[in-house]
Amino acid sequence: SAKAILTLDPNDFTALYYIAFLASQTPNPGADVIDQEQKAANTLLNGAIDKWFVPANKPAATSDGDWKQARTSAEIVAHNALASAATAQKNYEEAEKQYRAILALSPNDGQTAYLLGTAILQQKKAEKQCEGLYYIARSVAYDGQGALPANSRQQIDTSYLQKAYKTFHGSTEGLDQMKAQAKANPTPSGCT
Repeated sequence: SAKAILTLDPNDFTALYYIAFLASQTPNPGADVIDQEQKAANTLLNGAIDKWFVPANKPAATSDGDWKQARTSAEIVAHNALASAATAQKNYEEAEKQYRAILALSPNDGQTAYLLGTAILQQKKAEKQCEGLYYIARSVAYDGQGALPANSRQQIDTSYLQKAYKTFHGSTEGLDQMKAQAKANPTPSGCT
């Protein structure tokens, strides 16, 4: 239905939003889904969001704060769609860029911290490994609003972070300090 709407109005906010949102939820998307996802997300970010979130479109019962949050949520959906498409194409540098954009809008998003860390580690660049580990540590250690569920954090910690940290550093010495820093700070201030 959304694709049909776009044939009538290629800038229809609702159709673009749902294509971006649903495509990013599609497991193992084909090239056609990725193409639609990227086009919808780019159209959202390159003007459709700006045109939709104007004062004249704000419902009377919606507060200015809620309207601003709705806009932020739409931006997150668009960046997530681009990150999802990039990941499916194994373009981890682009995925990293999009996940960073999401964290700039929502710094306490544990899932995005995990995905950003994974995208960085997938690039296999020695100079970026510590930063990738930091974001994985953030997804494990942060337990406030926006955090991953406790069982997911525990599973990532034991099955992924500890092993990856040990591979990079030769031991898990310093991992607890990294987790403590990551819990308190959404971005690394320095990484060794």
